[in-house]
Amino acid sequence: MPTAYLLTPYLIEPNGAGLARVPELSQQFDAQIIGDDGAYVCAEIHGNQALCHVRASAATLADLALAFPVVANPALAWKPTYGTHQLVAGNIVPHPSRRHPAKPVEVLTDEVLSDVELDGVKAILDGYVLEMQQGGKVILPRNLRGTVKNELLIRAARAGFGLNKLSTGTFPTQGVLDNFDRANAQTLGANWANNLIYLPSGTAVDQAIVSNAVGQATSQSAVGLSFTTNNYGPDSEAYHTITTQVSGDSHAVLCRIVQPGTTTYDGYAFHYNPSTTTWRVYRADNGALTQIAGVTNAFTNGDKLGGDVIGSQCTVYQFSGGAWNTRATASDGTYSAAGLIGMYCPGTSSAYALDDFGGGTVAVLGAAVKASFTRFPKQKLANGLQGRSR
Repeated sequence: MPTAYLLTPYLIEPNGAGLARVPELSQQFDAQIIGDDGAYVCAEIHGNQALCHVRASAATLADLALAFPVVANPALAWKPTYGTHQLVAGNIVPHPSRRHPAKPVEVLTDEVLSDVELDGVKAILDGYVLEMQQGGKVILPRNLRGTVKNELLIRAARAGFGLNKLSTGTFPTQGVLDNFDRANAQTLGANWANNLIYLPSGTAVDQAIVSNAVGQATSQSAVGLSFTTNNYGPDSEAYHTITTQVSGDSHAVLCRIVQPGTTTYDGYAFHYNPSTTTWRVYRADNGALTQIAGVTNAFTNGDKLGGDVIGSQCTVYQFSGGAWNTRATASDGTYSAAGLIGMYCPGTSSAYALDDFGGGTVAVLGAAVKASFTRFPKQKLANGLQGRSR
């Protein structure tokens, strides 16, 4: 399939918990690109724009070219830094001075597989499927290139094989931190701090313990909570069970959160929005959320939402059908320090329930299983396994 680079502006859209910045290309063409068995990666650049690398059918690329400027030489559109945004009185606005380093063009290029590499991934997965169908479990090699690993895990999840069958051995690595099995109360207790607030209006209040789960202390309250004051990571994970989901708001877990407060926190948030059945990975800058990855997938009460940040890789997970599944992933190296983990509790008039919050510093588990490939020439997979030469 052909590839192209395009420029797309960021739009402000509701995400249930408030507002978020989303690349227009992602908002308008995600389903069409995925329907082609294509892929795209967006990197924020100067001027409230994203430089997007897209692999899709010729017809889809033609549609994209009608909607967005095509960039013949992405290096000419790139600048080393871009101006970031902040949350002010519930609105996302440009920050007057803060800037972030831009993702290098060579990384943006590397994150979209070529046709040869994609054929290799499909062949690898075919071999793994045979092993998994025979009752085996495959731990992916640790030296596997990140883009190839992510493609394998996402395609396996779509085919019905969760992390209990094919995984890197890195989610989740930590157990439950709080099962909320205690008497009803109007606060979650001393281990929880009400300090990661992102909501467009109103006053955040402590959430309650209701029937051995997290529930609402009062109607129309919403709050982000951190677990204790411990920093985890920098490689860190968080997850919880959504016993009862609500429409009109989001559920979320958070990692690498620093500078917690009403509008000044930074870090990463992993969202599920029941109204749109969308899964999102956001980077938070001074409380302003910017989407860096997303996908649409149904959710059932009792499923779990999880996320982790390992190095520069941010991934959102869903536990359904008895196994964890990789839903969406993206690279972002903006925040690399250890930080708090936590969860967002919805603020709606409908009752919700959350349970079994877990996570912490990601542990390295087990030895890698040596991969074997029989249906695709090994020499064509060398770059895919070890990374492209520059």
